[in-house]
Amino acid sequence: MKIFLERNNCIFLILFISFFFTGCTKEHEKKEYVASVNDKILTQEELNNMMLAPGNKNFYKNEIIRNWINKELLYQEATKEGITSDSSYVSLLNNSKKELAVTLLLKKIYSEEKEKINNKEVEDFYNNNKENFKSFYETYVINLIEFNNENKAIRFRTTLLETDWTRATNAFKGDTSILRLDTNSLNYEYELQPASLSRIVKELNPNEVSIIFSNENNDYSVVQLVKKFPQGSLLSLEYVRDDVEKRLIANRKNELIKNYIQELYSKNEIEVKNQE
Repeated sequence: MKIFLERNNCIFLILFISFFFTGCTKEHEKKEYVASVNDKILTQEELNNMMLAPGNKNFYKNEIIRNWINKELLYQEATKEGITSDSSYVSLLNNSKKELAVTLLLKKIYSEEKEKINNKEVEDFYNNNKENFKSFYETYVINLIEFNNENKAIRFRTTLLETDWTRATNAFKGDTSILRLDTNSLNYEYELQPASLSRIVKELNPNEVSIIFSNENNDYSVVQLVKKFPQGSLLSLEYVRDDVEKRLIANRKNELIKNYIQELYSKNEIEVKNQE
């Protein structure tokens, strides 16, 4: 009997110690969060992931936490009100799950299509779709550089007049006074900002270099007009190549998913009953 009691005491002691340390561990784990609403917690890891989300990049950490709390408060209240048990909610939730699953599937399919677009494909797409690459506005291709130092701007303009844009920019490569540098930049008329830049560009002839002009921040700019496209004219491929490639990729993706769905039709049983 004595041995039995001693054994029971030992077991009790072991269980007590185990529960004690487990409780301490849980209490410690419970403290590893940055915010909570009742029994729902926001962990540091979850917060870090939220801060990396594209939609939260312009928010401070405290704003993200406050938004999480607000959303959690409203969700918990919605649960109390029976919203999450409502048939409309369940239907919307199921549809959202389907849409999310489809989005992830398409992303997987696209990522597996790793073919690189070659120059001939780009040229053929451009030539076969020229109407899509005509300008609705007067369009200007410009070279533009902006300095925070007037003397540097003067020196750059002198170098540009004596050589060309490539050599001039190479001569000033790494110069910390450069605030902006655009080479062969395509700009629709309404995109030429500020007004002083728009006015000067419109007065230039192709390859002509402007005088040095300043803006409201007392920064100093030099602009060179490379080419001008009248409204309604076809934009050269060299200036719209990025746009051509994006449209070509979009078309390829559409064709890819179209073929994929057709393949699924052949592998599955589909029935559509008469709706009359």
